[in-house]
Amino acid sequence: MRHRTAAFSLVWALILFAVFALLAAGLFRVTEARTTQTRAFVDSTLASVTARNDLSYAGRLLAANATRIVRSLPETPNDPTALTRAAQQIADSWCTRTSTASSPVTFRIYFTQTACGQALPAGIRLDPVTSQPGALTTVQLPFVLVTRLGTGPQSVRTGWLGATYGAFPLAATTLYVPGDLTLSPRINIQGTVQVDGQLTLNGAVKVTDAVAVSGCGLSAPDCRGEQRVTLGSSTFPVMQLTPAVERPCLTVGCLQSGSLSTGAGGYGLTWAVQAPSSPVLIAASVLRLGVTLEGVQVLQACQGSNCTLYTATRNGDRTARLQRQDSVTGQSVVVQERWDGMIVVPNAITVSSLDANGPSIGLPLTVSSLQPLRVEGNLTYVQTSCTDSNCMTGVGGEDMLGLISPVVRVEAERLHAAISTGTLSNPNDLTIYGSVAGTPGGPGALRIQQDPRFRAGLTPPGVPVLPSKWREAFIGYEK
Repeated sequence: MRHRTAAFSLVWALILFAVFALLAAGLFRVTEARTTQTRAFVDSTLASVTARNDLSYAGRLLAANATRIVRSLPETPNDPTALTRAAQQIADSWCTRTSTASSPVTFRIYFTQTACGQALPAGIRLDPVTSQPGALTTVQLPFVLVTRLGTGPQSVRTGWLGATYGAFPLAATTLYVPGDLTLSPRINIQGTVQVDGQLTLNGAVKVTDAVAVSGCGLSAPDCRGEQRVTLGSSTFPVMQLTPAVERPCLTVGCLQSGSLSTGAGGYGLTWAVQAPSSPVLIAASVLRLGVTLEGVQVLQACQGSNCTLYTATRNGDRTARLQRQDSVTGQSVVVQERWDGMIVVPNAITVSSLDANGPSIGLPLTVSSLQPLRVEGNLTYVQTSCTDSNCMTGVGGEDMLGLISPVVRVEAERLHAAISTGTLSNPNDLTIYGSVAGTPGGPGALRIQQDPRFRAGLTPPGVPVLPSKWREAFIGYEK
């Protein structure tokens, strides 16, 4: 009986062992399957993240070299084939680059149907080149970024490289600085920035469009500069500061919304003041500006207690009939029948408004002096309306003001003008609708909103211009 019980127990032990073995094998297979699925999911996620990072790298590489591509374009803005061929030649110089030394991801930048000897993948469309002719010609060169991880799926992003060609007025750049510049939260630029020296960022800097820096300066017109920007006490390469999703800011400064690229360099030595056809010389220490209800421009020029009144009536184009009121007879004397709006003052001058609550400028007008120029009170346009944050000019509006002087001091809250100077100072917070070519010295906060007419090449008389070349590189992406 005892032997039968032992045998029975042995049988049950063997059965239980077999059951446990089957269960263990099943659990192992389930665990292995889940592990395989998890590994596949992780691999897929890593591949997706890697592809996105490499797309970001390709985009930053393109942004950091946008100006280099634009400078290589032939001076034939109406030949899209020549433009895309030149852009593709630069992009093909990066055929062997990857975002990291160990990255198996390859990327291609297509401005044409072929990049690095490879045809544009099937099903991907490259849009045609678009052009907007005018005083300045703006073109957009579409491109396609394609990345692929090994033999895996490809990632695609489309966008365009924009550039402007023509005799570029300095006023077309919202803030142009011929030397070094430190940007801080005190300065807010709603437009573009070009720095021909070294750029330093202190804090979060707000620039809505492109920031270009050459690292050169006036003494080196052919300099290509170092592609770097200073943040605090450290310097960083342009590629590291070009905005990216994974790196919106560094700890000591960042660019918000702007894109960073290298500039053309040496702009300062190529400045050329447009030769006005009919400048008017006015010897005065104070110049007051105003506009009548009929739209006639009024200028009151005073030297001490002696004042002379001028009136300017539009001719139907960008010229005006300028008259002076005789101080003895009170009769109007024609000074020029086709005056282009240029005033030259041989001494220091203060410019102010005849009506502190009304507009001051109703036609194209520029005040130029080799001595210091001071603005006292707000100067605004007739056809421009402003809220607290933004200004907008009516369609066809040609009322605009230029101020040219080695030193400009603005004692006002709002100024509509294109300023060309060595140093701009504003003791109080100031909003400029227009542009500044010169170094902003403060100490008040400065906000500059770009006048879109300046971007199109329509500027006040006598504003400095640059030779006809490709400039203003910018990158845009499809949403």
